[in-house]
Amino acid sequence: MKFYLHINQAKAIELGIQNINQAHVFDLLTSVSSWATPIKIDDKYFYWVSRTKICEELKLLAIKPDTAYRHLKFLSDIKLIDYQKDGLKDCIRLTRLGKSYVGNESEQTRNEIRTNSEMNPIYPTTKHPTTNISKHKKDQIDNFSPNQTSLKRLKLVDGCESLNPKELELLIADFQDRLIERKADWKDIQSQFRAYVSNGWVKPKKLKKGTVDGKSSVDKQLLAMKIEQDKQDRQGRIE
Repeated sequence: MKFYLHINQAKAIELGIQNINQAHVFDLLTSVSSWATPIKIDDKYFYWVSRTKICEELKLLAIKPDTAYRHLKFLSDIKLIDYQKDGLKDCIRLTRLGKSYVGNESEQTRNEIRTNSEMNPIYPTTKHPTTNISKHKKDQIDNFSPNQTSLKRLKLVDGCESLNPKELELLIADFQDRLIERKADWKDIQSQFRAYVSNGWVKPKKLKKGTVDGKSSVDKQLLAMKIEQDKQDRQGRIE
């Protein structure tokens, strides 16, 4: 169950959302990469969003699976999500318009709402965690890529030894989503990534068995880093 429910009312209205339940369902879908199973349809990656799962995550809305389906269809009609069926599975991906809901301005508004709503006026000295993060750290998260040390650690974790490029991309996206929602402060993002992976707080979503072109994405990145380092060493000796 989703513990905190927040929406950007102004942005929701601007995008054509008509009621509070639609807004909460869409807000849940904006973090779909952190909790749903990825599925490839026509060379594009969608996420399987179970109607029952939506109802369980948003218990206060007291909606039923058929209502969740109608909300998905409506959000697709107003171009906030791309909705496809994979057999009996409801699969979605955010459109460019849908992604505008979680842009910098929207995220700032959400953080302001959380800060104001989670403060207890009876205990003003109590520190209440929020997801408000600095622009510097937000930039670190958005531009995160594992360094050589992090990639080596990744190869020692069960299930992460031979990720293909898309699986590594999904793992990093999951980590980025979770770090944005992290309430406690952090300093080094590479250390955080290693901790999240080692402790199983983020896990790879296996799309298919095996590796791509004979090497995993992790192996390829480590090899590229080694080649670049050797190149810099040679240039240093020449100079």
